[in-house]
Amino acid sequence: MMDGQSQGTVSVDYGATLPAISAPSKEGYTFAGYYTQESGQGDQYYNAEGKGKAWYLTPDSKKATLYAYMTPNTYFITFDANGGTGSMAVQDFTYGTEGKQLTHVGFTKLYTVKFDTDGGSTQADITADVTFGGWEYTIDNVTKTVDDKAAIEGELLTDLVKAGTLALKAKWTGSPTITLPTTPTKEGCTFDKWSDGVNTYDAGASYIVTGDITLTALWTGNTYSVIFNGNGNTDEKQAYKQTDIPYNVP
Repeated sequence: MMDGQSQGTVSVDYGATLPAISAPSKEGYTFAGYYTQESGQGDQYYNAEGKGKAWYLTPDSKKATLYAYMTPNTYFITFDANGGTGSMAVQDFTYGTEGKQLTHVGFTKLYTVKFDTDGGSTQADITADVTFGGWEYTIDNVTKTVDDKAAIEGELLTDLVKAGTLALKAKWTGSPTITLPTTPTKEGCTFDKWSDGVNTYDAGASYIVTGDITLTALWTGNTYSVIFNGNGNTDEKQAYKQTDIPYNVP
């Protein structure tokens, strides 16, 4: 008997060994034998492999009911940061547990933007958080997604039972936006723009971060005017002269 349903009958003489049977199956459970009482209580007459033992039970009706004892399986869920940082322990799940959810994400992912001011005033690094977009896993060559703290039920539970151990990988979505630093300073120069090697950006502009990167400051050397006063010299060429001298930018 299992879950109120008969699994068949066998005949045996008193003192004879019960004939071997095929162990019954039930999703999420492992057969642990047939017993004279429910929930694995009483005497065991069949082991987990379906092998019987000698029959010495003498019920008044010459009929007896044996009850299948099914133990719930334990399954495991692993978590992959997929480029993020942090750690998450393996989660175990015992079949039949109600209301259990996936462990809340414990990973984070940051992009770091560094600034090379090329001899100018120092600019602190800026870190930008990448958005966690749930979990994904692959089973039977099909990739599926689940939300953070999803209930372990339905399709997710079915796949977990099929896999035994289900490997979830973090999904990171979108590109964070930062505000670039205000104008840095450098002796003899005027700040022009920030450059990523391909494009240039104004100070204080919004910048979409797609990965760790270093932005370099671009400078324009200042030009200074030097006036030479002839101090009474009557030579027109020497009486007064103004020369523009550019600052020597390395």
